[in-house]
Amino acid sequence: MKKTNKEKATTYNLFQLAEQLLFMADWSGGSEQLSGAKLMKLLYFEQGFHLAKFGTPLFDEDIHIGVYGPYIDEICERYSDNLYSSIEYNGRPDIVMEEEDYELFYNVFVVYNQYSASGLADIAKKGSPCRKVQGQLGSVISRKEMRRFFKTKLR
Repeated sequence: MKKTNKEKATTYNLFQLAEQLLFMADWSGGSEQLSGAKLMKLLYFEQGFHLAKFGTPLFDEDIHIGVYGPYIDEICERYSDNLYSSIEYNGRPDIVMEEEDYELFYNVFVVYNQYSASGLADIAKKGSPCRKVQGQLGSVISRKEMRRFFKTKLR
């Protein structure tokens, strides 16, 4: 993923992004559909790389640190019955993304979807933004720290 210094003003609806990830997971024909836990971890990586590349958040909601890694309150609430089981999604997402946003979104998905929810949590918890708040469960993970950390992961 190439670096760019271009800052963007567009943020997307969190639930539409979640539906896009559910659709992509189903479409990719992977052996597992996404659980709420894996969905939140993927959104953490999506947010981090978007912050690093464009300097602005992909979505407005905060990401917190929990025992099992990053979580998003709104996703926990929406998918409370499927936090650790597959979320059935049979629709088509109602989201229109700018081409460069979608390209990054898709590439992050391809790289990180291969991991389980617990594998993603392990990767996230080893990263600087999560480590800084690890002992403070429920704390918001700083977007500034996310941007700084994920910039080191861009190529």
